[in-house]
Amino acid sequence: MRMHRLGRLFSLERYRYCRELFAHPAQAHLALTGVTKKPFTLEFKSGGQLDFPKFRKVRSLWTYLFSDPARLRGLHVVDGALGFPFEGTTIYVRPVSFDFPIFTEVFLEDVYQLKTLGELETVVDLGANIGLFSTRAAMLGAKRVIAIEPVSANRALAERHFAAAKVADRVTLIGKAVTGTTGETVAIHLSAENSGAHSVDRDMAGIQGDAGVEQVETISLADLFAEHGVERCDLLKCDVEGAEFEIVLATPPEVLQTIARLAMEVHLTPETPADRYPALKAHLEASGFTLEEEEGPLFEGYLQQYMLTGTR
Repeated sequence: MRMHRLGRLFSLERYRYCRELFAHPAQAHLALTGVTKKPFTLEFKSGGQLDFPKFRKVRSLWTYLFSDPARLRGLHVVDGALGFPFEGTTIYVRPVSFDFPIFTEVFLEDVYQLKTLGELETVVDLGANIGLFSTRAAMLGAKRVIAIEPVSANRALAERHFAAAKVADRVTLIGKAVTGTTGETVAIHLSAENSGAHSVDRDMAGIQGDAGVEQVETISLADLFAEHGVERCDLLKCDVEGAEFEIVLATPPEVLQTIARLAMEVHLTPETPADRYPALKAHLEASGFTLEEEEGPLFEGYLQQYMLTGTR
């Protein structure tokens, strides 16, 4: 790792890019080699500045950006987010967030297999976050996307993504939380560092710092489908940081049977009842899904994640 840092430090090409991009190129160059161990600020010549955490937390972002001069030339700052070009649109990521890893999963790694699923009529995105999955689905031809995201800051960036990709007319963004019931008010606990970990579960969101709460209205999956006339859902993506159990177990089999394909992230903590995950899978299988499970990473020995795919 030390040799990698030295290679970046003595790279004249990287320094040339820093001179083109930043008001203080030498300072930026040092920060973006990883030599600087503390949080750092980048002031852009095009206007605006952003505060970044320690370089190791944003290394993958800057490695990606420096790998293509076109990405660097298109960098700009808007409302606290860094914008860069991608396939005819613009991607916006916040420095202290999980935005770039989500972009990597959805756009670069295609973990939801959006490129291979063919033409999709209706896609439902539970836990839309900043709208990257919904944007990608619409860019690849989905005719209708219903995106559910309870956190207002995430929705603002989602709207920016839909507009940049020119898909806003095909995406319906709803500022509610899908749970087992409709019309209640629930607290969404905000994670300080991981914008992908906001959750109705305070302990789960607080793994990376407690940043307060946001009160939002709830809606059940059955009522969501009814209100928006979803008679068939070609793909349901669900990444709701622990709320998946309540959502699925409260949804009648006849509603689940309208879903052709399911891609769900399952989150287990030591406090999750032992029978919860088996019950969730049994309920999905009883509605006709064939399930495949892929184990994900342990998070600090506390959170276990699974990607659960359901097909018919």
